[in-house]
Amino acid sequence: ASVSITCADGSIRLIASEDGALRWEKNLHRSLTSPAALCGWLLLAGASDGTVNAVAAEDGAPRWSKQLDGAITASPACHGDQAWVGGTGDRLHALRLGRRRARIRWSYRTGSDITVAPRYASEQILLSPLDTWLYALHADNGHLAWRTRIGKRPAGSGALLGDLFVVAPLNGEGLEMFRLSDGSH
Repeated sequence: ASVSITCADGSIRLIASEDGALRWEKNLHRSLTSPAALCGWLLLAGASDGTVNAVAAEDGAPRWSKQLDGAITASPACHGDQAWVGGTGDRLHALRLGRRRARIRWSYRTGSDITVAPRYASEQILLSPLDTWLYALHADNGHLAWRTRIGKRPAGSGALLGDLFVVAPLNGEGLEMFRLSDGSH
């Protein structure tokens, strides 16, 4: 079954796409500031107080919350039992997701706020914060694989096209493409 996930007024809602029926709604009593992301059996949503909130995708039952720095302003990226979360604290956090809690595996300081969702590709996390750099971090340890300058701030989180990462600059013309292996233009 196809579903859509919405966050508004401190609540996460799961809606069936075929008939628009509300499957469940859970009020988290927080100001949610990021789109929710499906991470396995969990839905993660960030809040203005820097909290990442996890609820069960099946029924919306609360599972845990994890306090990070700065408002969470980008949808988390997920792969397996890991999530990468960023926001206004100029940091990307790698979380190991569990049933009862999340554990920070590593953090990486960028030069600016993270407002678009990071991307997981080829064992790397691709990240384009507002500082006009494109970062590729090793997903397992957060070490910098490469970084390269983007002409302007990104308009979104980019797209994967084979072994290329494609970014549309904000207020710019055309697309910029970078190789996943080394960031070459």
